[in-house]
Amino acid sequence: MSATPLVLGHRDGAAGGLGDVWHEVDSLAWLPVAPRIVVQVGGGGDRALATETARSLVEFLETRRVADVEIVDADRVPAASLRVGCVTSPGELVVPADWFESHALVTIAAAAPCTTARLAAGLDAQAEALRRLGNPHAPSDLVYEAHRLAASDLVVVCGRADFGVADSAAWWAVGADAVAVDATVVAAAGGVPDALPWLRALARHQTLPAPAVLRGSLPDIRGHLAGAWRSRRHAVGARLSASVAAVQRDARMLRHNVHRIPNFVRRRLARREA
Repeated sequence: MSATPLVLGHRDGAAGGLGDVWHEVDSLAWLPVAPRIVVQVGGGGDRALATETARSLVEFLETRRVADVEIVDADRVPAASLRVGCVTSPGELVVPADWFESHALVTIAAAAPCTTARLAAGLDAQAEALRRLGNPHAPSDLVYEAHRLAASDLVVVCGRADFGVADSAAWWAVGADAVAVDATVVAAAGGVPDALPWLRALARHQTLPAPAVLRGSLPDIRGHLAGAWRSRRHAVGARLSASVAAVQRDARMLRHNVHRIPNFVRRRLARREA
């Protein structure tokens, strides 16, 4: 990816349609190259628009005949899972087993106001599988872990110019990185990308890309951004809940292993006396 990422902006009624967007995505070499492509559809916002967008992309991919394409709904609980180390907090992380199978990933999410994230879009959709698996970690930790372990090869965020108004004009933001796409959408919503909770969470662990160049345009979507004070209050509660869960997990591990401590101590003393 270049130092300055590119995001495509498209509005309903602009020249051409979604088909032209997919052709431009193809010309930029953003279409994933893999024997299997998974298109995951996020569960928030205008779900019908996100599903319609996914179908349009799948139809385009099928005309290319480059891979087997599968649409995965956000409500699906992964059938199999694995446990891996968690970078952001103590303990393990339960992840979908198919994250470690050979495939390319496309995430399509409808943007929506969110008390946790202020604006939920691509990054939030990437983390939905981890939430479905019941991971007790803080929401911001799950967003980072999902982006670290299973970042999307292509991200499409969509919505309506007037949030919640089904007949208002649709819009789409498309890019090869969820961070760049989400930051572009937040800016269109009148927010400061660096202040977005999920982007701040990622910035604690990695260098974020430079602000993206927007090719095309997006409407003013200020109705998609939740109040900052609600987000801060929710973040405090989420961190507290995650801390309680961590204490409970450590207590269970202690109960499970406490009977081993005397033998361990005796072995250490025996080695010292020898």
